[in-house]
Amino acid sequence: MIKHIILTFLITIIAACSTSVKKSDENKEAVELSKKYVEQIELVESQNKKGLNQLLCPTDKQTLKNKDWKQLIDFANACVNKKSWKTLEVISYLLTEESSFSPWGSYYLSLIAEHENHLDRAFWFVDLALKKAPGQAILYYQKARLQWKSHEYELSAENFEKAIELNSNLSGAHLFLAKINYRDQDLKIAEKHFDKVLQKDQRNFEALLGIIKVYQAKGDTNKEMFYLEKAQLVRPNNKWVKKHMSKYIAKAQPRQPATEEKSKHGGGQ
Repeated sequence: MIKHIILTFLITIIAACSTSVKKSDENKEAVELSKKYVEQIELVESQNKKGLNQLLCPTDKQTLKNKDWKQLIDFANACVNKKSWKTLEVISYLLTEESSFSPWGSYYLSLIAEHENHLDRAFWFVDLALKKAPGQAILYYQKARLQWKSHEYELSAENFEKAIELNSNLSGAHLFLAKINYRDQDLKIAEKHFDKVLQKDQRNFEALLGIIKVYQAKGDTNKEMFYLEKAQLVRPNNKWVKKHMSKYIAKAQPRQPATEEKSKHGGGQ
């Protein structure tokens, strides 16, 4: 009886190990097969970012006919920018049909599900994309944003960090971490992340406001003024920027000299 129990236990262990090895081999194979779909590919980081292409989101399905997967990604980026979710869904499925090894159809379907506030589906699609291409920063960035929306703050921060580790130029992840660290008053790290965003795009208004607030908290008036001037060039009519610029303008104005009449009468008293 005891021998039978031990034998059953050993068979279970061996079967589990075998399944684990098989799964690991399948994952490695999927990653290898997805390689051609992830090299030199740039995607929009979220619904609010400027596109990296000059294409317009197509208004009819005929435009998409006979297009290769890279052209479809360009169209998909344009549709994300335009928030044309129906067309993006069509493109996403075309990308999936193009190859089951490509992660991008699943990535865009995750964005669509997020827009529709179906977070479970959004997670499912991004996890599917990550299984195919675990080295893609944009996928960790998408998952991190979903986790933040789901109040999984620690996991979210970890995945933002992972995204930056894989691609240090991912502005969206830097901006998010900058805000988190500013909120926690870790000003040195917040400054580093805001600066990283501005290295890529000097006109990023959100990063400009963020770094201004960092220098205000640090009491560094020279750098605060430097970035206020930059922010004013980007958005001259922004009320917050105008308000904070006005205090420096007031300080810079020279005092009016006393008039001769006032001098004679002791300053007019």
